[in-house]
Amino acid sequence: MIVDSYLNLNELKRTGKVTYSIRAHEGPKKGLVVGHENRVLLRDVTMHVGSAAQKRIRAGAAKEVHAVVRGTLVQGPKSGDWVRIRYNPRLFETFVVAGSEQPIHRAAWVVLDKDGAHAILHSADKGLLVSKNPSRRRIEPRHEVTLWNG
Repeated sequence: MIVDSYLNLNELKRTGKVTYSIRAHEGPKKGLVVGHENRVLLRDVTMHVGSAAQKRIRAGAAKEVHAVVRGTLVQGPKSGDWVRIRYNPRLFETFVVAGSEQPIHRAAWVVLDKDGAHAILHSADKGLLVSKNPSRRRIEPRHEVTLWNG
């Protein structure tokens, strides 16, 4: 099943727990939230950012869901070259690799859990899935590579 997933900021604020909403992207429940989990694993992932909502947030509007990772909900690999990815509407146009801040629009695998978002950026059939033009903004001092052993 192809789903959109995103950090549920309301639940984080209310309980202090990291929870991800899972919204159906296909089928009879398309557009509806079908679950909430503290860990989501997706395959063949694309990142989507709504530019109009992003502009509203940058202008000071209330937060709203406008950035999601979309992919097939699966059980999958527990080891590999996982890198931390992030998104901040006030700093970046797209999702980025933490540290290097290279724009990222798709990944072979993404895991969302209490430690944040991590991706495997290599695909056996497509090679490296990172944009060749790095972002000019620099926030974190070094590139973080995280191996996920959950």
